[in-house]
Amino acid sequence: MSGSGVTAARMRGIHAATVTPLHADFSIDEHALETHVAALAAVPGIAGFLINGHAGENFVLDIDEKSRVIEIARAVIPYGQVLCAGVNAESS
Repeated sequence: MSGSGVTAARMRGIHAATVTPLHADFSIDEHALETHVAALAAVPGIAGFLINGHAGENFVLDIDEKSRVIEIARAVIPYGQVLCAGVNAESS
């Protein structure tokens, strides 16, 4: 994590694994995502977020959509809470 500004100490505590709400056509429901992340951020004790993880919908998103999810989440996550994104892969 060198150079990222995230230390091992900042990765302690409760980190909420989020889902990405989608519309029926599988496009990102940006309003629902903002609402979801903001509600979690308001929960006492939440230290950070795991975004674009292994929750299922991550695999139907292209790289631009994954980037957009991160942008939306970062915009509503308060300063001091960690955002950790996309730490999975279905290949070697």
